[in-house]
This record gives sequence, C-alpha cells and structure tokens, in this order.
Amino acid sequence: MRILRFLRPILERRNSILIAAIIGAILAAPSLCGGFVADDHFMRMVTQGFPGMEELARSPLNTFEFASGDAAYNLQFKDRGLIPWFSYDTVRLSFWRPLVSLTHYFDTLVWGDHAWVMHLENIACYVLVICACGILYRRLIETRWVAGLAALLFAVDKVHAMPVGWIANRNALMAVFFGVLTLIAHDRWRRDGWRLGAVLAPLALGVGLLCGEAAVAAGAYLFAYALFLDRRGRWWGRLAALIPYGALVVVWHGAYERLGYGAVGSGMYLDPGTETGLYVQELVRRFPVLMLAQFGGIPSPFFIFIPESMAWLAWTYVGVAVAFIAVMLYLAAPVLARNATSRFWLLGTALAALPVCATFPMDRLLLFVSVGAMGLVAEMLGFIVETTAAGPLASGARGRGMRWLGVYWVVVFLVISPSVFPFRTHGMRQAQQSLNEANDSAPASPDIVRKDLVIVNAPNDFMAWHLPIMRSSLREPTPRHCWALNMGIRPVTLTRTDANTLILRPEGGFVQAPWARMFRGPAHSFSVGYSVRLSGLTIEVLSVTSQGMPDEVRFRFDVPLEDPSLVWVDWEGDLHMYVNLDGRYHPFTPPKVGESVRISVFDGDSAHRDTAVTESAADGAAHG
Repeated sequence: MRILRFLRPILERRNSILIAAIIGAILAAPSLCGGFVADDHFMRMVTQGFPGMEELARSPLNTFEFASGDAAYNLQFKDRGLIPWFSYDTVRLSFWRPLVSLTHYFDTLVWGDHAWVMHLENIACYVLVICACGILYRRLIETRWVAGLAALLFAVDKVHAMPVGWIANRNALMAVFFGVLTLIAHDRWRRDGWRLGAVLAPLALGVGLLCGEAAVAAGAYLFAYALFLDRRGRWWGRLAALIPYGALVVVWHGAYERLGYGAVGSGMYLDPGTETGLYVQELVRRFPVLMLAQFGGIPSPFFIFIPESMAWLAWTYVGVAVAFIAVMLYLAAPVLARNATSRFWLLGTALAALPVCATFPMDRLLLFVSVGAMGLVAEMLGFIVETTAAGPLASGARGRGMRWLGVYWVVVFLVISPSVFPFRTHGMRQAQQSLNEANDSAPASPDIVRKDLVIVNAPNDFMAWHLPIMRSSLREPTPRHCWALNMGIRPVTLTRTDANTLILRPEGGFVQAPWARMFRGPAHSFSVGYSVRLSGLTIEVLSVTSQGMPDEVRFRFDVPLEDPSLVWVDWEGDLHMYVNLDGRYHPFTPPKVGESVRISVFDGDSAHRDTAVTESAADGAAHG
C-alpha cells in the first residue's frame, strides 16, 4: 500500500483530474499508429457509397446498419458476400447512432485515409470522459485524494483500451461522456438546487442516446442516486425526479424501433424485450464474468473462447467469478455500511452491467460500468489506508482480507493495467493483420470485378465477409460476388456430384463457434430443404445437426465449376487461440465429378487434401 501513500500528495492537488487525463492520453497514444481495423472498413465503405457495389448505397449517416432486417436487402448483402449465406433472412443488426455516424462521415470527407487523425479524435474523447468522471468523483467523494485516486484508476483501466484504440468504438466514448454529464447536472440540481440542471441533465442524456445505446446505463446511476444520495424530500419525490429521464428513454426506444433499428435473429445480440427468457438464461452466466473482469482484472474473452463441448469448464469459470464477487462483498461490507456513496457506486455498477449482458462478455463494453467500479475501488482503498492500519479491523480476519484485497487491486489496477493498456489499444490490430494478409493473398487483378470469388473454406466468418468490405473500403478491385461456402476451423469434406454441384460436410457442421453466430442465432434453427438463391448459385440444406445447424449442404452453380467466371480459393494457415489465424488464400481446384476431397484450414494437417472416389459421389454422378 506504499504506492498509495506515495501518490496521496499528488492526488490531493487541484489539478489531479488533469494529471489523470494526461496519463490516460499517454497510455492511449500508441493507437495513433493503429490504422483502420475491422468495422472501420465497413464504415468507410458506407460513407464512401459502397465503392464497387454502388447498388447497395444508402445514407452515409447510417454507418451502424450491418443487416437491415429487410429480406431483399439482406439477400443482396449475402450475394455480395457482406454477410454469410446462412444468415437469418430477416436478421437485423442495426444501431441508431446518428451523432457518431456524423463524425465518421466527417472523417471520410475531411481526413480521407488519414486514420491517425481519427484515432486522435478518439483520444480527445477519452480525455473528456476522464475529466467528466473526475468532476463526478470530486463532487460525490468527500476525501479529495480518494476522488483523485478514482479518476486515476479510471484513466488507466485496461478495459478502456479498445474503445479508445478502435475508431469504430467511438460511440461508447461519446455516449459515456454525455451520460456522465447527465449525472453531474442531476447532482447539481438535487444537491445544490441548480434549477438549470433539471433541464440540462435530460438534454445531456438525450444527446448521449443519439451517440450510443451505452448511455442507457446513466439510468442505473440515476436510480442508485435516488436511493442513496438524494436528500431532497421523501423517497417518492426522489423517484419522481427520475420521471423525465424515464419518459425520454421510452420515447427514444419507441423511435428506435419505429425507425427499424435493433437486433433481431442474431446469436450474438439479444433483445431483452422480445427474448426475455434467453436473456435471463445468459444473464446468469455473463453477469458474474463481467464483474470478475471489472473488479478482478480477468479478461472476459477467456470465457467466450471456452468450447461448447466443455460446458463444465464454462460453469466452473462462472463459479469462480461468483465466489470472487461474494468474497469482495463480504470484505466491502464495513465500507458499504458506513458510506452511502459506496453503496451508490456498487448498485450503479451492477445495474449498468445488465444491458451489457445482452451480448457476449467483452471488456470493451465495460466503459460505463467502470465509472462506478473505479469509484467503489477507490473508496475501498481509501478506507483500507486510513482505517485498517491501526484500528479494530487491523487484527481481524476481515481486516487482513481487506488488506490483501487492497494489495491485489493496487497490483491489478495501478501496475498491470497501465502496463498493458498501450498494448490493448491494438487489441484488434492482430486480427486486422490477418485480414490484411488474407486480402493481399486473394486474387486482385482488374478483371476480378467481372468474376465470382468462391472461398471453399475460410477459417472464420470475419475473414470471409471482410474481404469484399476491405476491397470496397480501400477502393481496390472487388469481386462481382464473394461466396464463402464454409467457415470454420475443422476439416470439411467436398463431394462433387455433377459438373455444377458440390456437397459440403464439415466436421461438427456449419456455424460451429458461438461468436460465428452474429447473423443467425440458435433460436432460428435450420430445417432440411432450406435454400438460398444467389446470382449464379443455389444453396440447399440437406441435413441438420441436433442443434439445428446445417450439417450437409448442396451448392449448385449455374455454370460448371471450371468456368473461368469462377475463381476458387481455400485457406491454409495456423490456429492461435481458436480465433487468430495466420495464413493465406491459395488457388483451389475443384474435385472431378464423382470425387470427394477432404480439406483443412491447417497447412500442417497431413490430410489437407485427401482425394477419393466414394460410392455416393459416383452414384450421384451417374444420376447427374
């Protein structure tokens, strides 16, 4: 705890908030070299008018519509390869963030290809968020140095690295900034009697909602404020003060749905309103994982990468998270009993995490959650420094436990977190490097714009659909169509039954990994006979797995597989942690009629291409 005593004089200074903001900016500075990553290319494509696929052009201010929910428009996306062929016909992944979309459109018009300027905008947004949080901490936390500590902890929290380092995640920074301004204005209204705050607070919340859905979490802190910090009038009057915010959220949500935004048919995003049962089921698992990531420093993606076949390990992970939370709450009990502000931080943190549980646990979604979490951690550390050194808790088991928790938090949040923050700003960069290699290895001759690229076996969905997106974003020759037949890390068997037809059967079926189900969730399973008609290709599901995912699929092209209009490639590479794959696309020669070929995405697999004539294939060829 010596580090806290060393920092205390600095944290007590009036400019401690500015110091924290400068430190946060320095830690985020490496992102200036980050370039465009993943969804950044999608937004560039939209704001530039879909170069190479102009028939898909839409408003450049609608940059967060990844799937519209309209079956005909989605079919065009499938045809071009922007979403997988197995996507739910009316899948909707569309988010209403007009103010942030405006900033991305401005970036495209003014800065063009200069990504570093856009990263600088993100860093500037982060500085504003830190300053706003610092002001909030100073208003609510009585001890000045503890308030300064909270601002410092927030500034160096590694869960913020990706929102700062990823241009496409700017929406979270802007939404949280206006959300915190809402809390500051509300506090000035309720505590100081500043009447203008009664107007500015809802206004700030409204602006935040137009930046991103994360601003909804401001309501969690407002509710906690009414319970624990508001001292004006009786309890029903305090809750009544929240009515304007509630009405605003209701109007915003109504407009959100009326305009056709939201998530429907996805396996990655749940709508708590329409998928309540599934949301509650996932909440039981995801909430403890997120709390462990926020208070324990254990990255939440570890949970995502646990294979579905190892459900016991996933539940063990959840059990460890629950145990950690229980111990933390037991040790925090003395602070929570004496300090209403600590209860405010705790409840606000917990409620703010509920909307985040609608998708896979990801650290980058904890930005608003960490506002309360860092406030609580700072108050706990302040209590430990000032109380347990010489007092009734010093000799008890709880006192010793608190000191050990304090040491753990100092190591995690003041040593490890700022050390890894600069590297985590490049959290998506490694994946982008793989995407770059894939893009560079795929055919890019000028005549590809008149041909169809057929990817036999991509290692994952991102690798497949980002190829046409990147080509369009970078204004490079884009295939007329880009069809990824299979996406997965397991071997797949291809059987050619006639001149135009391939039947694919991957080990474990199609749509294997949970994170690959962005465009079709388990609630929308397949049935035998399901078909998709693309421009020159008909896809039909022949059998399904016990989970309702395709097991065997027929791909029938309008032309023979050797036709020069079809350019065939498959993937050879190495697997790292189930996600990041290093490798390249290579030319692929379809099997002959009557042959079966087994291929793998791993170049080290001795069975990468085993060819055999099977009875079923020969029989299929005979019946052509």
